[in-house]
Amino acid sequence: DLAQLNEFSGLDEPGRRRHLDKILAWCRENAGKTRKQLVLQALAGSRSWGEFEAAAAEAVQSRFAEALPILVRRFDDFKPLFRDDVVERCYRLDSAEAVPHARKWLKTGDTGVRFWSALSLPCHGDRAKLEGLSEVEAILREEDGWYWYPQAIDALLATKNPEMNVDREPIRPGQARFDAP
Repeated sequence: DLAQLNEFSGLDEPGRRRHLDKILAWCRENAGKTRKQLVLQALAGSRSWGEFEAAAAEAVQSRFAEALPILVRRFDDFKPLFRDDVVERCYRLDSAEAVPHARKWLKTGDTGVRFWSALSLPCHGDRAKLEGLSEVEAILREEDGWYWYPQAIDALLATKNPEMNVDREPIRPGQARFDAP
């Protein structure tokens, strides 16, 4: 948040002037940059999770492929609680460049990180081996079908792999709905 209005409202008149001068200086420094450059700059330089998350969401929505290496580099920069969000953004960029990182992140103990990493692999990993599907299936078996399954279904169907019988039976707690070899 460039304006930081909460901070601004608590300042005295000289403080407000300094605050506005900082905003104007930033505008002058960045006047010639494209939206993409500004988003990538925010993604690379943000210090708060909120600023990082907003830039990451915009990078994904705009399909800025250049965001992937920045997301990967920043994986450990925030609380472990947010790592799965970083990996989800990498997944949503839908890039084969994420595969080596997804394979590495599969080895973490965090369910969310493993889930989004595994979900990256059926489309961009080793398709012949159905890479990532056994990990997705294991995570789906651990849950009741209400959280991870809705996140996975579109990606699983998009593989168009007949090995994945995702629609053959209703959701049952603790049971995944596809077969991986």
